[in-house]
Amino acid sequence: MRTIFIYGAINMGKTIDRILANIDLLEYMKDCGYTPYPMGNGTYYGLREHGSVRIYPETNTYFHPGTGDNRRLNVINFAQWHYGISNGEAIKMLAKELNDSPDYKVSKVKRDYKAPEKKPFELPEKCTGRYKHVFAYLTQTRCISRTVVSDMVKRNYLYEDIRGNASFVGYHDGKECFCFQRGCSDKIPVGRERAFTHIVSGSDFEYAWSVCNNSNKLFVTEAAIDSMSVMTMFEMHNFNPKDYDYVATFGPSMRPLTSYISSHKNINTIYLGFDNDESGNKYRARARKTLRNAGYEGKIIDKAPHTKDFNEDLKILSNQNNAISQNTSLTQSIERMIPR
Repeated sequence: MRTIFIYGAINMGKTIDRILANIDLLEYMKDCGYTPYPMGNGTYYGLREHGSVRIYPETNTYFHPGTGDNRRLNVINFAQWHYGISNGEAIKMLAKELNDSPDYKVSKVKRDYKAPEKKPFELPEKCTGRYKHVFAYLTQTRCISRTVVSDMVKRNYLYEDIRGNASFVGYHDGKECFCFQRGCSDKIPVGRERAFTHIVSGSDFEYAWSVCNNSNKLFVTEAAIDSMSVMTMFEMHNFNPKDYDYVATFGPSMRPLTSYISSHKNINTIYLGFDNDESGNKYRARARKTLRNAGYEGKIIDKAPHTKDFNEDLKILSNQNNAISQNTSLTQSIERMIPR
């Protein structure tokens, strides 16, 4: 009996580990009818239906003081609370989700919520003139080529607002639906933990930021600046940046990626260029699983940057980061990676 008990406990432990590693808490909450929205410059999320909830994508956990539990909670705890079931029942339910036979779509406990008020999306006012702050910041500080910046401006994927911020615009069906802003300086303002960034209210993370060149190859990054860095590195090696389409997810959700491939059926090769860190590695694994579940049958190629992200790689190649660019072997390694 003792042997059977230990074996069962080990199996249960493995099941829990698989649940916590493979079920995305944000996506699960959405499937249950909740509305997560980005906070803290996209580093964590809130829920429209519960103002006190805070969700942390990097650890796949959340905090819900309204339950009286001050611990970081996980997707098992959430299923247990949402459906009014035991911990064991929640584990069995989520195990079925892993085996592609979910039964959580019908809640055992009906919860009525007032539909959240959706703020209308409106782009910040554009400045008049030559976008001097945007060009100076992106070409000098970030080493992005002037032709790439000019192309993004000309095609209305990028502009400078009246406060001098770089504004990256995403579209759906030809209409603006998303805007991420960052200050044109890496200097951290007094009282802040990082340089100014902002996601405009009402932005639709279903689409985020993408650049369509009618290519059959798609390059995916976490940020628009990383996508523009890749474009610049293509230029540097006499490759045409417009031989690729680009998607920047601006967060942990893979919906911008699946939305793009669902409306661009010609994509047959996808390069996963998420950051070269723990979060980026998780995003790559999640993207592969999401694409398989979406029925994508083309090539999926991991293309992690050599440093933390592609903009850091670009700085090395542009000899702007002198302390790092002295590493000749790293520079040559990046140069070999960029031509495809």
